[in-house]
Amino acid sequence: MPELILAIDQGTTGTTVFVIDPRGTIRGRSYGEIRQFYPRPGWVEHDPEEHYFTLQDEHADAFRRMAVFDVVINNTDRKGGHLLPAVGGHLYAVDHGVTFSVVPKLRTILWAWEGQPFDAAEVSALQSLAESLGSDGQLHITLRGLLLAREVAATNRRVEGLLAARTFPGPSPDWPAIPWPPF
Repeated sequence: MPELILAIDQGTTGTTVFVIDPRGTIRGRSYGEIRQFYPRPGWVEHDPEEHYFTLQDEHADAFRRMAVFDVVINNTDRKGGHLLPAVGGHLYAVDHGVTFSVVPKLRTILWAWEGQPFDAAEVSALQSLAESLGSDGQLHITLRGLLLAREVAATNRRVEGLLAARTFPGPSPDWPAIPWPPF
């Protein structure tokens, strides 16, 4: 499989994602528009009332999947403002707190499911992820080119721990549970 680059352009009006090969050829592209308002010429605004705390009922399934994702990648900065609703009902998650660190650093606003069991789709996704993170799995091979071996192993341990527990974890008492500010 050729090495590819994922490039993300987070603009004012939307998010564009490119997949680029090593020669610079664009192999794939996707765009998602972010809802915006134009109160007067030259101004663009986003609805400050559209964030996790106001969207959680409408996007509960997506937020559950993001909560699992945050545990797997050891996200240290999931804030309410990092969850962007787009035109058509899609939800984008902007991540800059991705660590893959060996040290537990999970900080997220997505604790609503603490102690609840995973549904069948979440278990299936974690099983697929565990298989791909196995020593001969494609994700393991890819991540070994990007992360330290101990970070790949820690990611695999987090996935295995989630599969063993089959429930959403709670916050660690050794680390702040929610990033500041939460938006």
